Amino acid sequence: MTQQLIKKSPEALCAGQVKGMLEKNKDAITASLPRGFDNPNRMIRAAVNAISTTPTLAKCTPESLFISIVKGFSLGLEPNGVLAHGYLVPFKDKGVDKAQFMPGYRGLIELARRSGKIKEIYATEVHENDMLEVSMGTGKELIHKPNMFSDRGKILGYYAVFKLDDGAVDFEIMNMEQIEKIKNMSKAGSSNYSPWNSGHYDEMARKTVIKKLLKRAPMTVEAAAAVKDDNSVAMGEAQDDSDVIDIVGGAVEDSKFEQPIDPNNEEFPPETGK
Repeated sequence: MTQQLIKKSPEALCAGQVKGMLEKNKDAITASLPRGFDNPNRMIRAAVNAISTTPTLAKCTPESLFISIVKGFSLGLEPNGVLAHGYLVPFKDKGVDKAQFMPGYRGLIELARRSGKIKEIYATEVHENDMLEVSMGTGKELIHKPNMFSDRGKILGYYAVFKLDDGAVDFEIMNMEQIEKIKNMSKAGSSNYSPWNSGHYDEMARKTVIKKLLKRAPMTVEAAAAVKDDNSVAMGEAQDDSDVIDIVGGAVEDSKFEQPIDPNNEEFPPETGK
């Protein structure tokens, strides 16, 4: 009987390489997971599945994918998982396709809550036909009444709110001009392939106002690291991979990331709820 060779797809080959790297270092990765995250096999399956089903990710170097996945795991954020806590994002680095990890706005909320001091935190949009009242001075207060039963009109801006366990409340408001300024400052902001311009503007805007609010919030080390890494990606800079070196021990490439690869709406799944 003649055996036929089965040619594996580039996605399958890349996913297999990355899976091998993750399995080889699983003990070290497991030890780095935050408390409460005790199922590395499920997290590895989710990351490998994302690579095997996403052609633009499979074009990235296995080393950059591995580093990005471990970075997400070390934060307790599952890359490209069903909870949309974080994403593997492909970038062009001097003509070479590489991946970096970016937390989603839900991921930042999850990290903020882990401080144990933040009871509630969220971000949402304000439309021109909503009612919004803001009081500043010695007593800050924000009252938002969405016009839910008729046309809410165009979006005027976004705000984020957190409430601490002691009852203290703080909020941050950004109008669309401010949001657009942050977008345009981003290295990828003007690219047709960036999440800002590929159907994920709402998520990026929410994350922008949450990041600004978190500057005044009690944060864990993980939350601060996630914000720092997210800012690095936005500015087209390589992330600090010293944490991955500490976990698995290995060389980390350090260079500028020039232009995002077209994700074709695969790396940033559409919002299913707010």
